[in-house]
Amino acid sequence: MLKKISELLQRFARAERGNVAVLFSLTIPVVMGGVAFGVDAAQVHLQRSGLQDAADAAALGAAKELYMTSGRTNAVQAIAEAYAKANLGRYAETVRVVAQVVDQGGAVQVALTDRTRMYFASFMGGEDSDISASATARIAGGGRICVIGLNEENKATIRLKSKTSITAPTCAIYSNSKSKDGLDVQSSSKIISELICSAGGYKGKGTSFKPGPTTDCPTAEDPLAGRAVVSTNGCDFTDYQVDEGDFVIAKPGIYCNGITVKKKATLTLSEGVYVIKGGVLKVEGDAVLKADYAGLYFAEDATIEFGKDTTIDLNGARAGEMAGLLMFEDPNAKTGNIYEIYSHNASNLTGTIYLPKGKLKIQGDVTKETGKNGKAADEEEDEDEAEAGATEDYDIAHQSAYTAIVVNQLELAKGPNLVLKTDYGATDVPVPDGIAPIGRNIWIEE
Repeated sequence: MLKKISELLQRFARAERGNVAVLFSLTIPVVMGGVAFGVDAAQVHLQRSGLQDAADAAALGAAKELYMTSGRTNAVQAIAEAYAKANLGRYAETVRVVAQVVDQGGAVQVALTDRTRMYFASFMGGEDSDISASATARIAGGGRICVIGLNEENKATIRLKSKTSITAPTCAIYSNSKSKDGLDVQSSSKIISELICSAGGYKGKGTSFKPGPTTDCPTAEDPLAGRAVVSTNGCDFTDYQVDEGDFVIAKPGIYCNGITVKKKATLTLSEGVYVIKGGVLKVEGDAVLKADYAGLYFAEDATIEFGKDTTIDLNGARAGEMAGLLMFEDPNAKTGNIYEIYSHNASNLTGTIYLPKGKLKIQGDVTKETGKNGKAADEEEDEDEAEAGATEDYDIAHQSAYTAIVVNQLELAKGPNLVLKTDYGATDVPVPDGIAPIGRNIWIEE
């Protein structure tokens, strides 16, 4: 009996092991399917997370360079692709990148698309599909500077009279004057800018401004206040003059008592720094002044005077102590030196004009305007009534890649249209810190 019971138990055990085997064989696909699904789901999550990180980096990178590319679609696309692929490693080759500038140049949107990588689901009949991520990097409030009038007390720190204009649609214009007439624009004149900001008030009709001025603004800080001064010791040249009809290529150095370029002469400034130590950089008649990446430094109250019929073609310094600057007035100069541009053919002024104590005057000719009762026009209460003589419309700086002006005072009269661009990527002349918000005030929009 005991023997029979033992045999029955052994037979039952053998039968149960078979049932377990059958049950296990039926369970394996379910278990493996669950594992495969979990692995693939984790992989898709990691892939999507990587794509999102790459999209964020691409949008931020493209936005940081947006001002340097002036919003050109091809350039923004190339920058976004470079940033995205740098953050995707071995998966970079299969990702599609689409970048575009949106919101009128205020943001960059980047979309990345790739195929899912299903390691197990494909064995079970699953198919790959697209996976995507996108990001938008926004730039806070523009911030590119075209003009700052630094004087906080003058009645007209920035002044436009006698049918003149400033055309600067991609950058801002600031008047630091706290006077109620700190920004003075005649009805015959006009400012077009991204932002017009006056620490005080303004004088002029609404139609003279686009957009309307914002008043009671905080004063704009001098972005170049900490710029190192240039050495002015000694003299390399004294009373330097280019005679009528001559063609001369000048060397960098210290020019004492100014430079004079006579009519029908051409002076080309080779690359480097030119210190004008006292006197005037004067271009007369139909003379030509060119600068191939030259910085002009004005010491001991030196100034400029470019005559009406002259040709002025200047590219500021691209390297060295004056990198990014076209004109730099010694901060120790006396207040009120006048830098005069009468030229009707000053088409290229690429770089930054920095005259912290001086007045930049851009005017159609040297004839002094007179108003009623023989007073100077500057003294008239109504500038429109004080206009005298014919004016001639013409553009200034319109062929420049960019021109930024930071001066104590700015005055335009008798016809010029000062065109201020921000095509920073079109020149080797760098943009000084503070002129454009490169790499700052940018965030990923949630």
